[in-house]
Amino acid sequence: MSQISPCRRALPAFLAVFALAGGCSWQDAPEESGMHVTAEVHEVHYCSKFSPEITIANPPHDTDYYEVRLDRLGESGLFMGGGTWRFNGLADDGMDSIPEGALTNSYRGPCPKKGETAQYMFTVAARKSGVAAPLETATYVFTVEKP
Repeated sequence: MSQISPCRRALPAFLAVFALAGGCSWQDAPEESGMHVTAEVHEVHYCSKFSPEITIANPPHDTDYYEVRLDRLGESGLFMGGGTWRFNGLADDGMDSIPEGALTNSYRGPCPKKGETAQYMFTVAARKSGVAAPLETATYVFTVEKP
C-alpha cells in the first residue's frame, strides 16, 4: 500500500481554499456611504489660529452649512475651537471643502507640549437651517507629535 505524503494530502484542500478566495478582493468590498471628513494638518497649523483645509465627501443633500469643532482627546480632553462654514455646493469630484484659515470661532490648532504626542479630532456636523438636529456628523482623528 502506498503512502500519500502530508504535502499531497494538503494540496487539494489548499487549492480549494485558494479557488474560493479568488472571488474575493478589496475591490469587491462594498463602498462606504455617508459623510466622510479628512483634514490636511501641517506644522503651520500647530499652536496657530490658522485652521487646515477640511474636505467633506458625501454631505447630505439638504446641507446648508457645517459646524466644525476641534477637540483634544484623552485624559486632558480640551475644546480647541471651531466655526461654521456655508455650504456652496459640491465640486466636480463630489466633494466639498472648508478652506484653510476659515475656522474663526476661538480656533486654536493642535498644540501638544514639547516632546508630547496627542490625539485630536475634528467633528463636522452637516446642518440645515431651522432644524435642531444635525443631518449627519463625521469625525477625523489624527495624531500630532511635537519634537
